[in-house]
Amino acid sequence: MTFLKKVILLLSAAGIIISTGAKASAPIVEFGEPHYSIVDGNNVNMASGLLYYNLNTVSIGSGPLTLSHHITINSSDAVNLDAYISGYKDKYRGGVRRTVHTDEYSENNQRKFFEVIQVADHEGSYDFIINQDGAFEGLAGGLDTLTVADDSRHFILTKRNGTRVYFYSRSVIPSVLTPDYSAYASMVKIEEPNGFTITIHKQGTAISDKITSVTTNNGLQLKYIYDVHSRPLEAAKRSATSNPNVPADSLNWSDRFPSKIIALNNAVEVCTTTGNVCSVNGLWPEAQFYWPDGMPRAVYIGQSTFKVKSANGVSTEFIHKAIDIEQGRPYPVNPGTYFFPRITQVKNTTGLDVSYTYANGFTLIMIPPFYSTGYGSRGC
Repeated sequence: MTFLKKVILLLSAAGIIISTGAKASAPIVEFGEPHYSIVDGNNVNMASGLLYYNLNTVSIGSGPLTLSHHITINSSDAVNLDAYISGYKDKYRGGVRRTVHTDEYSENNQRKFFEVIQVADHEGSYDFIINQDGAFEGLAGGLDTLTVADDSRHFILTKRNGTRVYFYSRSVIPSVLTPDYSAYASMVKIEEPNGFTITIHKQGTAISDKITSVTTNNGLQLKYIYDVHSRPLEAAKRSATSNPNVPADSLNWSDRFPSKIIALNNAVEVCTTTGNVCSVNGLWPEAQFYWPDGMPRAVYIGQSTFKVKSANGVSTEFIHKAIDIEQGRPYPVNPGTYFFPRITQVKNTTGLDVSYTYANGFTLIMIPPFYSTGYGSRGC
């Protein structure tokens, strides 16, 4: 992880939890959805200074029996190399894993870490700890619960609306959990209270393994197609020497992110849930994704565009610009050596056109017996 991103992470938004002193036997009162958001009308998270875009791409079905897809960009670039899994967040790429919840300095300037079991599903994320009784305890209260299935191979997230989300563990889950247990599992199934069930098909059992298909128990399907290639960087970028550790690896990048997703009604046409082929006769809803050649290095040089064409015909472009990490620093150390990509413009074919500017923020951090300057890009 670059020092830049470490500083950014120190600025991440903190969740607000309101807790009462009620005993365990007291009824749980749900106050409903809040009437505020830390994300403004231009899709900027006002707490972190980072962008947050949720883009609907393709769907099939109607009402509560609809199978839909979306992607989420919750960083100021669509590549997000320092994340646990790079790139945008696919709706159906979820998992359970142990991670650092807070990373900060204590009063005596010592680093302190608070780790949680983080659960990410198709709608959001939830943090749990394992208490001394060996049970999962939600940091936001008891409305969403995490348990272990009877087969000892699945975690079950039961949400406040009754939805049950299943996560498959590659190893047997211990019958007795301790607070330091390191959970790891991949999202495989979603069961709605009305019986509507979504199954996620992947090439493997890791959270990062590529999705090949998503199906439902009423015969709907999302088929993921990958245009796997080894096309090089565009000619104008090949001579750049900045960011030497960021590779131009089209082969692996194109093997991880689909070039299109086709929505099908299996009562009419069926594609295999595995593999990378889907030949259909009808005109089905389809989303298309366009990355520059030579990813991820491409977005670290000059200007690059990641484009999504949704099934409704709307094309959305996330235009990136590589910004010098030393830009605005009073005493530059290695100007022109390290750059980071930032989304400087988002536009679509319905008239959306929003531009973003960034500034490097410099912070004096005391780490006895010395002082050091940390810096990082913040949206403004």
